[in-house]
Amino acid sequence: MILYHGTDSISADRILSEGILLDIGSKYVDNGQGFYTATDKKFALERAKMVVENRTYFDFKNLIEPVVLSFELDNSAFSNSDLNIKIFEDVSSEWKEFVLLNRLGEKFLCDNNIKSENHNLDFKFDIVYNNTADAGITAVVSNIKKQKVNYLDCLHSIDISDKKVWGKQISFHTEKGLKYLNLIK
Repeated sequence: MILYHGTDSISADRILSEGILLDIGSKYVDNGQGFYTATDKKFALERAKMVVENRTYFDFKNLIEPVVLSFELDNSAFSNSDLNIKIFEDVSSEWKEFVLLNRLGEKFLCDNNIKSENHNLDFKFDIVYNNTADAGITAVVSNIKKQKVNYLDCLHSIDISDKKVWGKQISFHTEKGLKYLNLIK
């Protein structure tokens, strides 16, 4: 299976020279901190453009550009009993809670005595395959944190992205999972 990672040229150069570093990505994202890829090249390109737009506030605008790296995923990963893989085929209550808890983070879960294990904040899953959440989840997370609204009451408002090119994502969270991902170009 071919996968795509959309990023900026500085990060792409670092990946090419140093490899994938799992501990530098954002912590509070859909599947927890890790390396994210898309099954659709258009999605990866849109993501790369967004990364560049966000980075231009902090870097020299003319020095970075969108880049899409291509990887091959060894399909034997999905049949390897040594890997712990979480697959969400569809939007479900379980998927909504999983994404929301990862976005809220471990401190929030601890501070609010949330005992659910339906998250990947502890890197129990080597690989996660699912849909990308829509941009509205950022507001949901903010409202929960500000107003101390019960997170279960907000699950109904979480959905997959409505952008047509945004589709499935496969994220890697451990070195064990990354061993099945090989850079093509």
